[in-house]
Amino acid sequence: SASDAKVLKTEPLVCNSDDSVLYPAPAFAFLELWFLGFGQSLTTRIGFLKRGCQLELDLGYLLTRLIATKKPEQEARWTKLIKTTYRDPLGTERTWEHAERRTRPADSLIDGVGIVAILEKPSGPEIILQKQYRPPIDKVVIEVPAGLVDAGESAEEAAVRELKEETGYVGVVEEGGSGVMFNDPGFCNTNLKMVHVTIDMSLEANQNPKPELEENEFIEVFTVPLRDLWRECVRLEKEGFAIDARIGTLAEGIEIARRWKL
Repeated sequence: SASDAKVLKTEPLVCNSDDSVLYPAPAFAFLELWFLGFGQSLTTRIGFLKRGCQLELDLGYLLTRLIATKKPEQEARWTKLIKTTYRDPLGTERTWEHAERRTRPADSLIDGVGIVAILEKPSGPEIILQKQYRPPIDKVVIEVPAGLVDAGESAEEAAVRELKEETGYVGVVEEGGSGVMFNDPGFCNTNLKMVHVTIDMSLEANQNPKPELEENEFIEVFTVPLRDLWRECVRLEKEGFAIDARIGTLAEGIEIARRWKL
């Protein structure tokens, strides 16, 4: 069985830090090639954008922000590359290249938290979402509030703190959060817990919430009726946004429950 596999050793994976690829500045020609890659001409795409919203705003989201990429140095701040040698169930020795976070506290089993934050409104529950540019995929991503845990901090404490910092809302942790979940176990060891938080909109602290963002954070906060989450994700993806797997999985679960009347 797969459980018979054994890890033999791990070692850092050394990269050449000067191996880089330069990207051209955003230009009309780049946009033409980008849209052709999706089977659409630039003219067709612009026509689509004009029908639904302002052209300038949408092209701002779609333009590349990348200037250059290069392989990370061996001692990168946030992650490191590892080559693991292991033995498969048949006894064959193999290697696997993967990434590991460097930031997990020694006293923690998780790297961070994702926050399912629900606003309690008379019209029905709404979920807090965020738009945030992510350089690895060069797209603005639709996400739930999230963040890393600090040393000595529980998942629940981290969730309340990150929610306040990123959205300004003050929430209360509810029972029913997830166990430890791994984001992409074939590629890296990153993991998290999903924490359920409710936000009482009658509290004075939640009347005019103000985020406490760091100088390198650029986050747009918005809410969506929970019943419309799946349809809203479909719409946003069509507009050129990327959907984070955590919010996408939550939306799929709601849609499956609706279709199968669970």
